[in-house]
Amino acid sequence: MKKKIIPVRRDLKVNLPEDRVSDWHHEGGHVTHFFNALSLLFPAGERFFMDSVRKFRDLTDDPELKKAVLGFIGQEAMHTREHMDYNAMLERAGLPANELDQFTWKLLAQISKRLPNRLLLGGTIALEHYTAVLGDMILRHPDKLANAMPEYVTMWRWHALEETEHKAVAYDVWQATSRDERLDYLNRVTAMVIATAILWPLLSYYHVRLVMADPKLKGKRLSGYKSLAKFLFGKDSPFPRLIPETQKFIRRDFHPWDDDNAELLAEMDVILKRVAEQAKQDAMAAAA
Repeated sequence: MKKKIIPVRRDLKVNLPEDRVSDWHHEGGHVTHFFNALSLLFPAGERFFMDSVRKFRDLTDDPELKKAVLGFIGQEAMHTREHMDYNAMLERAGLPANELDQFTWKLLAQISKRLPNRLLLGGTIALEHYTAVLGDMILRHPDKLANAMPEYVTMWRWHALEETEHKAVAYDVWQATSRDERLDYLNRVTAMVIATAILWPLLSYYHVRLVMADPKLKGKRLSGYKSLAKFLFGKDSPFPRLIPETQKFIRRDFHPWDDDNAELLAEMDVILKRVAEQAKQDAMAAAA
């Protein structure tokens, strides 16, 4: 293993303004629904990650790695809980959140039945790589969320911080339980191909479904994609980085901490303080 960071389970509860769930981003509904579509993938996706890593954690005797796995599972469990609440708000807003969420659960259940455990763990490290790249973009370029609703900014930056903190755990489990380096390399590349072929079309489909179902976007469903394209492909945006980041992943000597952005984790204290202050204000308002 390279860098050793032990993820910490944090029981954060961010009270998101429900009335803004479909237009919380300052660039409008299309960019908002990009993040909302991601949220729809997380409950089933995070469970898939946890299950994939659990199957291998007892095959290593490294106490530090086992501790990291516990932190990883704890963080993913908290993400699952928060995104389930988030997605319930989308459903109450008249968007097809439950339908799309259930489709994700069924799809990943079928994949888990049909593919070997090693390839499932490979899929986890591939998808964790993508979430780490997206998280890094959110953290390094705060202007991407600077004028959005503060509670949603807190939610997504907290998630990005923890994705950064635990970005190497699944990969370290992969390395620690490797028995055939050449076969594992083939499995890792295969898993990235499969994960890529599923993730981006699915995310795109979910985004279109949300946009088409959102009555606030009537009359500008097509024109709104201009702002989304600028957000995704413009300056300091994530998608131009995906090809070189995928190329890094398929190097034989790849490790998630080759991109050492651990300094970004210093923001976690700010996030914790912000959530605590919000909880105090909410409690005072409820008591008034």
